[in-house]
Amino acid sequence: MPTIPYCTKADIYPDQISISMVIKLTDDSGLKTEMDETLEAVVDKAIIDASAEIDGYCQKLYAVPLTPVPELIRKYAVDMAIYNLYARRDIEIPEIRKDRHHQAIAYLKLVTEGKAALGAATPVADSPPNEVSISSNSAVFTRANMEGF
Repeated sequence: MPTIPYCTKADIYPDQISISMVIKLTDDSGLKTEMDETLEAVVDKAIIDASAEIDGYCQKLYAVPLTPVPELIRKYAVDMAIYNLYARRDIEIPEIRKDRHHQAIAYLKLVTEGKAALGAATPVADSPPNEVSISSNSAVFTRANMEGF
């Protein structure tokens, strides 16, 4: 199943980082001064990558994609997507972005271990244990009823 985005571009800019910083992080030519479809596609990729990583952590205990998207997952998707944008550039990632990314991963590891819950997301149904059960009718030919043959 394709990954669904757990946050939007509007969650990222201008609330979390400025549009000028988004342009700096997404413009590979270094010539653009305004957002366009090419730059927005880079942001979309960072969001999808963050969402796929979240699914990777959550799929053990929850049905993915997570619908409805829990608010905490939206927040962590924003932090992870912004980190992904910084990581694609050869510039120093701000400490706050590193910290938020680290917090998101730490929480998702707790989810994987079953030590934290997502809230509104649907847990995966318990699967039957990996056991084999064999049964049969009683034996037709036994030593007792075949004696003498």
